[in-house]
Amino acid sequence: MKKLLILAAMAGMFGQAAIAQDERQTPVKRDVPLMEENYNPEGGAVIIDGRPQEKFKQSHLPGAINIQEAKFGEFLTKMVDPEVEFFVVADNPERLSMLVDHADSVGYGPNIKGVFLYNKTDGEKIQQFDKTEFDRDPDAFTIVDVRGEDEHEDYPVFKNSVNIPLAELADRADEIPTGKPIVVHCGTGYRSAIGASILHHELTGAKVLDMGSHIKGYLPKKD
Repeated sequence: MKKLLILAAMAGMFGQAAIAQDERQTPVKRDVPLMEENYNPEGGAVIIDGRPQEKFKQSHLPGAINIQEAKFGEFLTKMVDPEVEFFVVADNPERLSMLVDHADSVGYGPNIKGVFLYNKTDGEKIQQFDKTEFDRDPDAFTIVDVRGEDEHEDYPVFKNSVNIPLAELADRADEIPTGKPIVVHCGTGYRSAIGASILHHELTGAKVLDMGSHIKGYLPKKD
């Protein structure tokens, strides 16, 4: 695939001509492979979806990991081994450009195998967390805490929750019982979105819910 300057190429998707790097030496972004809109990588490809979690839950590619823009670089290094190549997905050109910047800032830029926009509505879905249903009977759910061990021990939230730190989640997913719906939580809602996307892929057929920012209503007060 011909490599394009990312900003120029994405402009072409909105009616302007895509300009190849060898045709225009504009110092905007390094060149990255721009895939067609709603590209579907081959099976087994690592896909990092940087869209907001609401959009991700409504529709996403199989196996995609939802790492949102706010802490993209930080959690990219925690969730993806430094030698692994991956695709980056966003919902608009501006966000796609920012995600590439974040990857570059942590040294992962050369690992980007391709970037593309995704706006399909018929992809895989993650059901919305229903706080009323959860509060009615928390024991009807398997609760997974993806915070670090120290956070879990120092500030426990739910009795009998399963604590698996986010960075270990993919490797330890088989430790999680799947007989009940699985609710994933962290301390703010950012890490739980990543965790829910991982478990949705790893635990085929299980009902996985992201508690998201609702966790703030359950957290104990810190001294």
